[in-house]
Amino acid sequence: MIEVVGQNEVLELFSKLAIKDKIPNSLLFTGLRGVGKFSSAIWLSCLVNCENSDLNSRPCGRCPHCRKISQLNSVDIHVVEPDQTTLNLKIDQIRELVSESTSAPYELKKRIFIVKNAERMTDEAGNSILKILEEPPKYLLFILTASDSSSVLPTIYSRCSEIKFRDIPKDIIFDWLLKNKMAEEDDAKLISSISFGSIGTAEEYAKDPKKLEKRISFLDILTNIEKYSSFEISAKTSNLCTCIADFFVINTVISLWLRDLMAVSACREFEDIVNIDFADQIRKQAMSIPITSLFAISELLKETVKKTFFNVNPSFLSDNLFRGISLILSNN
Repeated sequence: MIEVVGQNEVLELFSKLAIKDKIPNSLLFTGLRGVGKFSSAIWLSCLVNCENSDLNSRPCGRCPHCRKISQLNSVDIHVVEPDQTTLNLKIDQIRELVSESTSAPYELKKRIFIVKNAERMTDEAGNSILKILEEPPKYLLFILTASDSSSVLPTIYSRCSEIKFRDIPKDIIFDWLLKNKMAEEDDAKLISSISFGSIGTAEEYAKDPKKLEKRISFLDILTNIEKYSSFEISAKTSNLCTCIADFFVINTVISLWLRDLMAVSACREFEDIVNIDFADQIRKQAMSIPITSLFAISELLKETVKKTFFNVNPSFLSDNLFRGISLILSNN
């Protein structure tokens, strides 16, 4: 059975709704990337299809249906995720989903359609799914996932029942890393902090040391960025962002760097710094940066992320972003 970590409240809600036969047919799961939205979608898919109905509305994890769903090995389970090159959900993907949804289940009680990162859906793709979301047949269950409701097209949001996922406390992530022998204690402490509530991010850091190395490279640049010329910034970042996935690593690193700077600017004695290995540098940097500059950087980051919808070269985006941050800070 697939593991869901730190989201007991959500699973209990599903169980209560299942007992009353009140699970909506169109759901939107919102929450930070990596908090368990997809694993919960699989858990719910097992729940509504489990062949054992005497378990207080929790999937048994052992019946043929539960096993097939957990392994994504059923013809009635469809997972749609963004194109790996652009990280967008395209019109052809959604049209195929809508076409598939016209058929009744072949082997399960309900056909399941899971759309990951629904905020990456183009307007055209979003419009093509509206009708089936508004009036899905009873044999279908649509589960869309997104970082937050405001990032989803309003027409899609209005047709779904939202389930909010909480950030996972770092002590739960720390214990999970140790229990699964994914990191030693010191590394687990750092990873559980910089994952900032995301067990998926923690797993990526634990399994791929190169991600931690890239993060350190980015933070080295950010915490010293006032010292570099535009040419030096380009030289330092040129090989660090080779694909759109790298850009989103940069986005996360900058977001958490900003979060720490803002927190320390607001309260000099602030203790809960996320980037614990760069705490001294961040405290020193926060003393010299006006809060207005931090808000300007935040707006720059938001505008840069929007450009990822339009196939802009990620290396170009990264270079302009770091140069933009440098320009804002030089104008203090």
